[in-house]
Parts: sequence; structure tokens; C-alpha cells
Amino acid sequence: YLFGGYVDKSWESPDQWSYKSTSNSFLFSVTKGTVYKLKSDYNSKSILCRRDSGPCFGMKELALTYEGRPTSNYSHVGMEYGQSTDFYTFTSLCKKTLFNVKDYEVYMVTQEKTNG
Repeated sequence: YLFGGYVDKSWESPDQWSYKSTSNSFLFSVTKGTVYKLKSDYNSKSILCRRDSGPCFGMKELALTYEGRPTSNYSHVGMEYGQSTDFYTFTSLCKKTLFNVKDYEVYMVTQEKTNG
């Protein structure tokens, strides 16, 4: 499965959980050919940062190395991202809600300034 997320905010590493707010965030699945947009009611919870955790979109909609545990990788899309209207109707970006990571890559997207 090939999936990921985008956010226009930088990740931080505070000692305690800290949400970052933006309306410019989404999750995607290349395998499923789907984009899951952040719901406007959840702009204040687009990403969640903490020192001992990897990227976390929403509240474990997509989370890698959650709370410092390398085997705690979650995909539970539906509350903050996507089109679901309740917490119990969700989808996973991969085959299961809890999954193992074989490899992941992080990219920084920048915009070039043009003359003119």
C-alpha cells in the first residue's frame, strides 16, 4: 500500500501533545486512488505533534510510531478527514487499522519564486 499525507505546517517536538491548525491538509491513498480532505470543523486538529511520536494527522487518522512505539502505526480515517459523519464509520489507508511500516519518506514542498 502506498499512502501518506500533506500539511503546510512544520512538525515540532514538544514534550506534550500539541495540535497545529490549518485548513490546508489532506491524506491520500495512491493504491485506492483517493484523497481525504480535512473537514473544516477540524482545522484546529490537522496534525498532532509530540517529541516521541512520528507524523500524526488528526487523532490517529494516520499516525506513525505513536507514543514512541515503532509497532504503533495507525490508519483510522473518518473523524477529522474524509466524508464520514460519525466515528464508527471509518476507512483505513491500508489493509488494517494497525499496520507495520516497511519504509517511509518525508518530503518538504517548496514554491519557487518567479521573476515578473
